[in-house]
Amino acid sequence: MSIEVRTIRDDELVAWLDAMSTGFLDRPDIAKIVEEVRPHWDVARVWGAFENDRIVGTLRSWGGELTVPGCGRLASSSVTGVGVLPTHRRRGILGRLAAAEHDAARARGEVVAMLYASEYPIYARFGYGPATTATTWTLDAKATGFGTSVAAGSIELVPTDETGEAMARDVFEAWRVRQPGEIWRRPITWLADFGRGGTGWGPPWKGFVVVHRDARGTVDGYARYHVEEKWEQRMPRSALLVDDLHALTDEAYAGLWQFLVSM
Repeated sequence: MSIEVRTIRDDELVAWLDAMSTGFLDRPDIAKIVEEVRPHWDVARVWGAFENDRIVGTLRSWGGELTVPGCGRLASSSVTGVGVLPTHRRRGILGRLAAAEHDAARARGEVVAMLYASEYPIYARFGYGPATTATTWTLDAKATGFGTSVAAGSIELVPTDETGEAMARDVFEAWRVRQPGEIWRRPITWLADFGRGGTGWGPPWKGFVVVHRDARGTVDGYARYHVEEKWEQRMPRSALLVDDLHALTDEAYAGLWQFLVSM
């Protein structure tokens, strides 16, 4: 049968999410996800490959911004949710979805496409390549010291509500426009990061947020973290996991790390 590639209608969002999760071998709470994402997603950027009335392939994007060397900022298309039903692979569906989004991105004036992919080697034939690497640092707090004295400024615990989020967002927005390679974050991402959204995908984030204030009381850094509880021989051996940390000065950066390591 022939395959039609087009953007979806709002009333097709449930079917689209069902097809995407099936392609990823997942069974999330689709009704809950639809409720959460509907105010944030632009369905004009949500692509479906249709066989008759059934969605057999998925891809979506959102508009963003990428900071480049020289601190210029480029309009970008952030691509994710790419999948094809296991019954419909090897038919060129993925290529048609990618081509449709790339054509639309050019028409929108978005000069770079950023793919959020779990298996990036699949996409080299469409012009994508790995742009970032990731690493995990494990720090033994009892065996760690600092070569300098305690950093200037102060650390303050803030709530994970709109107030705390606004403090963090202000720092991040100032950071991202001066850091090549950094990207804009969507409001829906901030909600999930602060435990107030994204529950359809799994348990909400539960953690803590601290800000660093300079000598004048201005917030110039923040950290978001949670704890992985562990006990051995009736003694705590828990791990503190740093989810996010950004600072606008060296003093704020050092102060946040000194606080976290001293926990």
